[in-house]
Amino acid sequence: MLKWNFFNNSPVVTSAFEGKPFLSSIIFAPVLFIFKNNYYLQILLFIIFSIDVVLFYIICRKYLSIFFAVAATFLLAVNPNILITNRMILSEPILLFFVLIVLIIHLFKKNSGIKYFAIGMLIACAFLTKNEGILLLPAFALSLYKNVKNIVFILLGFMITSFPYLILNYLTNNSPLYSYNI
Repeated sequence: MLKWNFFNNSPVVTSAFEGKPFLSSIIFAPVLFIFKNNYYLQILLFIIFSIDVVLFYIICRKYLSIFFAVAATFLLAVNPNILITNRMILSEPILLFFVLIVLIIHLFKKNSGIKYFAIGMLIACAFLTKNEGILLLPAFALSLYKNVKNIVFILLGFMITSFPYLILNYLTNNSPLYSYNI
């Protein structure tokens, strides 16, 4: 549902592709089933964005002094785009959540196959939230180009998580990458 009139009080459930993102729909469905009101989706996304702000601070604190980490986190929290679109029910906070979790796992965990398999699964979750999530795959492949084993673990985690969705796309649309839902 696309909404062009932003001057009334009803919340906006929208997607740039005129369809709802796959994983976001799965996350939103229980909230709508239990509460039967779109305003609870806004509360859920506010909570997810609040968690995103904390995760962003953790990443900033790894590289910056406490002053600059707090300043950068404050700028994220009062971002005008977020304040303007806070009435819309979008999948961006969910995508940002998965991206930040991937970065935190990559920065703070020791190197192991399980770590990179989990990163691949989270990249698949980001992809299933929005198409742009797939950009994490080449980013990690380029950053780990010397360690092929870790790239294989990432690809394995990605494929196992997104395989049912890609097969369903293939059966429905004759292409695994084309979907009306993403």
